[in-house]
Amino acid sequence: MTMNEQLARARSVVANLPPLAPRPQVGDDDLMAVLQEPSALFGEPGGASVSSREAARTVEWDLLPQVLQDVDAQYNLSCSELMEGLQVAADLLRRNGLRLARGNPAAMHVFVPEMEEVGFRYVLRIDAPQEVADTLNDAVRSRWIDLDLCRDGFLFSFIGQEDEGALAEGPEVAEDGVHGGAVHGHHHA
Repeated sequence: MTMNEQLARARSVVANLPPLAPRPQVGDDDLMAVLQEPSALFGEPGGASVSSREAARTVEWDLLPQVLQDVDAQYNLSCSELMEGLQVAADLLRRNGLRLARGNPAAMHVFVPEMEEVGFRYVLRIDAPQEVADTLNDAVRSRWIDLDLCRDGFLFSFIGQEDEGALAEGPEVAEDGVHGGAVHGHHHA
């Protein structure tokens, strides 16, 4: 193949590539709306339910706006990037034919500077066994790594129906902050 033929072929390939999708542009209020009502992004929930006792005891929505600003400043992780990560998780959930349980989020823990770290943990219960949730978390983590979305300050996981102890477990926390990347699997004792 000559140089002109190679160039023509390369130009043909490039001309047929789909455009790259831009990152979603969302602010604090937009992200908070989706975090509070995950079914808007993740789809209608299945039949199983998250108990209201379980969800109510952990959500600290009033602290989240400042934490989102701190996460962006400290870890360079914007609300737009967080939304993109959630979109990836929602897409993988749907592609695998899975649904959230009713009553999500299952947990949301906020970590503020006074706690020697900043960030938050967001947990969604799915209508499937824990083994399925673990596999899904691995797939989400892999995609987030590919998209450079695994950064400190945001811990995300799906949990399955029988994993009652996972909500009580804390995130992986080092002395200098919330760590473990964007997707956080479960650490079972």
